[in-house]
Amino acid sequence: NTANGENEDNVADDDQSSIEDHGSYEKDNKVYTFNANLKSSLEKNEVDTVNAMHKELTQFMNKNVFQPVYYKDIPNKFYGSIVNTVTNVKNKLDAQGNISSIKCRICANGSRLDKKLYKNLSCPTISTESLMLLLADSASNRTEFKSVDIEGAYLECKMDEDFYMSISGRILVELLKLYPHLKKFVRNNTVIYVKLLRALYGLPMSG
Repeated sequence: NTANGENEDNVADDDQSSIEDHGSYEKDNKVYTFNANLKSSLEKNEVDTVNAMHKELTQFMNKNVFQPVYYKDIPNKFYGSIVNTVTNVKNKLDAQGNISSIKCRICANGSRLDKKLYKNLSCPTISTESLMLLLADSASNRTEFKSVDIEGAYLECKMDEDFYMSISGRILVELLKLYPHLKKFVRNNTVIYVKLLRALYGLPMSG
């Protein structure tokens, strides 16, 4: 209906304006937009950057981070809160300062959300003083330490409220390379909408 059409146009415009400053490239007469950090990494080392993107997207699918949806199936009340993605790329260095690997982190652009709607945004960590006391005590008692890294720890947490996100640009291109069956959800050949099932990085409730 008309109301849905107006809302949809607003979302599309917001989505485009929020990412158009992050760079673009043209391929097969189509213009794709993406994060400037990602653009720079692709220019310097496309193969390893794409591999890092594929690793992140594969993790999303394996952990059931989101569920693709048709735009028409998104309830009207969520149109104004659909967020786009922000992609961060980090070079990991070895002891000699050489790039040993590239890590890609695809986040939800939570900066567009009204933080006043969320009561608790704190994500406390141990204070420096407490850490130093712990280490001093451990050294005195010859305590043995071990560390454990939980890969994609944020993605282990299920969302406790409905949230929708748009995926476009180079991230969408690579997503469809890995999972071509998702093409049926692509709208206007430029964007796919997903319902978030896990606490993706960048959302206020994820911390």
